[in-house]
Amino acid sequence: MHARRSTGSLPTAARLARDVSSAATKKASTELRLAGAVRVLGPLLPEASAAISGACARLARRGAWARPLLVAGIGALLDAGHEDGVALAESGLASPEAAPLGLCAAVARSRARGLEPPLLRLASGRHPHLAYAAELALVARGSSPGARLAELGPRLRESSRVALVDEVVVPLLAGPPLSAAAAAHLSILRDAERHLGRWLALAELAHRAGDGAPLLEAESRSRAGPSATRASWSLLAWALRGGPPPGVRPTFDLLARLSDRPTAKKDLTFLHRLGDARAPGVEALLVSTMGAGPLTDLDGVRAARALALRYAHDGARARLVEAAEGRREAARGPATAALYDLGDTARAVELAGRLLEARALAPFAWGALVRLAADGRTSRPLLTEVSARALAGEA
Repeated sequence: MHARRSTGSLPTAARLARDVSSAATKKASTELRLAGAVRVLGPLLPEASAAISGACARLARRGAWARPLLVAGIGALLDAGHEDGVALAESGLASPEAAPLGLCAAVARSRARGLEPPLLRLASGRHPHLAYAAELALVARGSSPGARLAELGPRLRESSRVALVDEVVVPLLAGPPLSAAAAAHLSILRDAERHLGRWLALAELAHRAGDGAPLLEAESRSRAGPSATRASWSLLAWALRGGPPPGVRPTFDLLARLSDRPTAKKDLTFLHRLGDARAPGVEALLVSTMGAGPLTDLDGVRAARALALRYAHDGARARLVEAAEGRREAARGPATAALYDLGDTARAVELAGRLLEARALAPFAWGALVRLAADGRTSRPLLTEVSARALAGEA
């Protein structure tokens, strides 16, 4: 069922529709950000579905399956329950030479009928990584027990395993749990994974499905493994188990190893997870990430949000207000969303109106998300890992 229409959403839908239609004609330099905006805003804006569908149809006819906008648009249509999403997804799944892994993830989240036949064909194809992704999608949709995952896992190259984690496993973590029958088959990929962050993504997918093996492994390694790695495994065990965070004093280097992204990127995903849990020993790292001057980037804004929300840190909220009212593009939008999450709704909605007038896509998209939340189209927190990555053009 679509959300109720409001006059405030019409200019937002018109802007998104214009940008999507333009990008389908001529690829924009900001396509990754646009694709993220479509994935986040598209399901909340049925008024833009016709334009998204038309753009996706043009790209599909040209066989442009490598375009992020095409996969994001199909995912948004499926999430919105738009019938064109099914036909477009079928078209992509029927092209095994071109079908992107991300399309399997989008289909996995959908409960639309008619997608099992092309998924079954892809799952029995000669490309192991695509077959694995299709089989995972069938499992997520409740259409397969996942037994073929055990056959396909040993055939995957390391590069294919990395791509599967990035493009399929991580997105599936935002959806409902897989069936318990399929969870154990993920152990083949998990046992081959040397990167702790990607190991955690695979472990979380299995743990949420009822497989206790990943937690037992993490707890065992936190007690009996090499002393240099015990802190890491203690945090991984906590991520699976939940409850009070362990009394580990983390460092930026340690936390970077626990992100699903390459360690060299120094990603702070796990820091933000610990901040949301009000973990001991993390406040100083959040303060360092926030910095002493004006907030300039997404990580600084997220750190300030956690400090204001979880640690009652003096000045963090004021820093967010300053950033939301400022001119730094990388901080304005996320800071406005953070204020909304902190309950400063009236101020956030007012500032969102200014963001909607921005020429740049990112501040516009954050402003649209705040306005749509105020309109009742979503009740979830706005500044999350999913929205942060998507609107930064990183997922």
